[in-house]
Order: sequence, then structure tokens, then C-alpha cells
Amino acid sequence: MANVRKYQVTWTKSTSIDVVGYNIYYVPDTEQLNYGSPHVSVGDVNSIIIPDDVPEFPMIDGVYKIGLTAVDDVGNESDIIETAVPFDLVAPDAPADLVVTPL
Repeated sequence: MANVRKYQVTWTKSTSIDVVGYNIYYVPDTEQLNYGSPHVSVGDVNSIIIPDDVPEFPMIDGVYKIGLTAVDDVGNESDIIETAVPFDLVAPDAPADLVVTPL
């Protein structure tokens, strides 16, 4: 597997006392981000690493919208906050025809 750049996503936690985790949503910049968008639930954290913590995140080279919601202990979700980010998770093609010659 190729080695690709990682992206850290951080946020300030919700001030609500019953929050148990967060949902990270993601779609291409050309699509609308909403509660039906692809997402991953993360625990009561305020930082994740893409792609390590979101293995289903597409290995793309392009702009994606990233959204975040707080989730409470009964499953209610806050409003979505979002930002658009240029990602480059595509490694270059490997070199070819490696030859080692004894001297």
C-alpha cells in the first residue's frame, strides 16, 4: 500500500452535558452535505485523522465537504457544521523497471 498524506480534523467539543460522541460526514464538494450523507461515528473525542480513523473515506484527489455533528445519549444530532477541504489521498504511480547490476 502506498504512503499518503494524512489530514487531522479537530473541533471544539459541544458544551452540552449529554453529548456522547460526534458524527463526521463527507461528500464531494459538488454534492450537498446532509444527515443522509456518508458518515462515520466517532466517540467523545475532538480530533480524528483521515484516512486512519475513517478507512471508508475515499482515496481521492479533490475537494470534499467535511461536516460534523454532536450526538447525545439518546441519538439526537446537532446542526451540521461544515467546511470544504482540498484532499490529495492519491499516491503517484510507482516507478518501473528497477534493475540492480553488480559492479
